[in-house]
Amino acid sequence: MQFLEKISALPGVAEASAVMATPNNISLLQEAGLSVGTVSAGPNDLLIVVEGGDDRALEAALTEAEALLKQKPATADGGGPQRTAPRSIEMGVAETRGANFALISTPGDYAAAEALKALHLGLHVMMFSGNVSLEDEILLKQYGREHGLLVMGPDCGTAIINGVPLGFANVVQRGDVGIVAASGTGLQQVSSLVDRWGAGISQAIGIGSHDLHARVGGISMLMGNEGLGKVLRFGANHPAVIERLNWMRDVLGPALSATLKALGAVELKPIIAQALHMGDECHNRNAAASGLLFKRLAPALIKTEVPRSDVSSVLSFVGGNDHFFLNISMAACKASLDAAHGVPGSSLVTVMARNGVDFGIRTSGTGDQWFTAPAPMVNGLYFTGYGPADAAPDLGDSAITETAGIGGFAMGAAPAIVQFVGGTPEDAIGYTREMYHITLGHNSAFTLPPLSFIGSPAGIDARKVADRRIAPVINTGIAHREAGVGQVGAGITRAPLACFDQAVSALAHRVGRGQAGGKEAPVTDSDLTPRFAFSRNQKTPR
Repeated sequence: MQFLEKISALPGVAEASAVMATPNNISLLQEAGLSVGTVSAGPNDLLIVVEGGDDRALEAALTEAEALLKQKPATADGGGPQRTAPRSIEMGVAETRGANFALISTPGDYAAAEALKALHLGLHVMMFSGNVSLEDEILLKQYGREHGLLVMGPDCGTAIINGVPLGFANVVQRGDVGIVAASGTGLQQVSSLVDRWGAGISQAIGIGSHDLHARVGGISMLMGNEGLGKVLRFGANHPAVIERLNWMRDVLGPALSATLKALGAVELKPIIAQALHMGDECHNRNAAASGLLFKRLAPALIKTEVPRSDVSSVLSFVGGNDHFFLNISMAACKASLDAAHGVPGSSLVTVMARNGVDFGIRTSGTGDQWFTAPAPMVNGLYFTGYGPADAAPDLGDSAITETAGIGGFAMGAAPAIVQFVGGTPEDAIGYTREMYHITLGHNSAFTLPPLSFIGSPAGIDARKVADRRIAPVINTGIAHREAGVGQVGAGITRAPLACFDQAVSALAHRVGRGQAGGKEAPVTDSDLTPRFAFSRNQKTPR
């Protein structure tokens, strides 16, 4: 862009263009009235075309263009060491901590290979390059979907992600309107009109010219709609959210109901167990579990009397959403823990939940009483354009997965999760090992391959948490502090120790009053004042 600006600003130059000399680009130049004459150039050549008033001006412009291309970076002052520009995606990632996007702009023959390298490094990809085969595009997008990574393109010239313009993008204000488009020019026009009419852009996602091809199946289109669009669970309040909820009520719900009637019961425990062996932890990584459930549901759905158009939309929705299993995982964990609630004298934690203001827990032996403390912040990775100042305190019901011994407690089985929440694979295993110190045991049904197939740590013991001062770990999404923006990142947080201190004190009062097995005694504020001073390994009476 800077190169073209300099050439276009030269005296006598009316227009300048610099493109890879692909047949498509040459055709576009000719349609724009820029003749390329008899120049012999191929897809690996950079073609510079200049239009101007006279031959002298054109010759001067081309001479300047050649000089700019050959220009070397200035040496460091004093002859000291000079920064070496990255020559590969690996070098770029190593030099740019926290990078999450790669923009591929190379000749088509090499673009797919570079995009695959970026995906293997955990980067979302925008492929500015064209001339990528349909087979390569399918391979890249299927890999991206399986690993929760968005692939925009090939032939994607425009995008605006979280306010950051990529490729040829207009300067527009942020807002509530999301765009997913195959045409970069069309995306630019619509985003400009939205801005002109006083609204703003939340996300503008370019999917490339072949994503809607029958063989590709709209993979990027579906991921753009579910992954980056507004969703209710992160506080978005927008007509698109209501539209989606209405569709879920009117189409998805009845279709799944008919499927389950035809299929019968679906055992969730084996699905979770197998997913843990395939790299999921079933809270923030559900790619394997969602795929396993899809395999169970799809054949049965096809055999129902659900209208064919609804079958198609439901399969596209479920198949294109790698987090589809999360809601089912949460329900399974809740049902399991409810069965353990109400045991007299038990210090088992049966609920952990947070609402962005307070964090609360309940224990099996203290009935419906909640023990609360201020909700903590989340330490993690933020989407481009956001940071800690934008984040709300921890919120959501999904910590029920950690309460049941998966999610953050099973991170050792899902080392790839650190690309989403931060840290290293060693950290993921370390979190799981640490949680064994505060649980009543392990779940032999949910074994973890990286830890020699030992069962996941299960059954949080409030007494052990209070005694050992080890707070339960939770991996979670980060919501924006302002309503309507939605998710801005993901990371790791810890349940507040104060909740567990309160729970242990209340449980002690119940047991001390002989209420463990009978009618609950009322608990006053003074009853909740801890009567123990806790150290890491022991508790000493005051």
